[in-house]
Amino acid sequence: MAEFVSQRLTTPVTAFVMASAGSTVPELDDDSRFIDQHDADLLLGEYFQSLASMRPGILVVEDDTAREGDPWLEDAVLVEDRVLRWEELQTDPSRLTQLIRSGASGYPLNAFVCDERGRTVLQRAGGSLSTVDALSLAQSVQVVINSVYDAESYLLIDFNAST
Repeated sequence: MAEFVSQRLTTPVTAFVMASAGSTVPELDDDSRFIDQHDADLLLGEYFQSLASMRPGILVVEDDTAREGDPWLEDAVLVEDRVLRWEELQTDPSRLTQLIRSGASGYPLNAFVCDERGRTVLQRAGGSLSTVDALSLAQSVQVVINSVYDAESYLLIDFNAST
C-alpha cells in the first residue's frame, strides 16, 4: 500500500510532526525524543476527531504484526503479503490510536486516512485487493501517518488544504 501512495508524495499540502514543545527544528529520524506516547496518542486522537467532524472516511493501518491466516483477523484485507485493517474515522479516537499502536511492532508504521472511496474499495475486496484495487485505495488517501522518534510520535502528511 505504501508503495502505491508514495507516488503521490510530490503533492502534499500540509505536513507536520507531533513533537515536544521544547524541540527546536524537528529532525525526522528514528532516535528517541522522550515524547510521552500517551500525549502523542491524545494529540492524534484530537486530530482524528477534527477530521471526522469535517468529512467521512476511514483509517487504514498496514498491520506489520499480522500475517495471512491469523485467526483474529477476520476483518482484514490482504495486499500482496501486507495485512490491512481499517476502522471508520467516526469511531472513538482511542480505538483509532489503539488500531495504530496494535498494528505496529515499532517503526515503520504505515497508516492512511482515506475518503469514502477507500471504504468502498475495502468493502468489495473480500479478502484481498488486486493491484487495480490497491491503486484505487491509494488514490483515496487523504492523510499519510508514519511513526517517528523511535515510534514515540507521528509524522502526518495531509493532501487536503482544508485540514
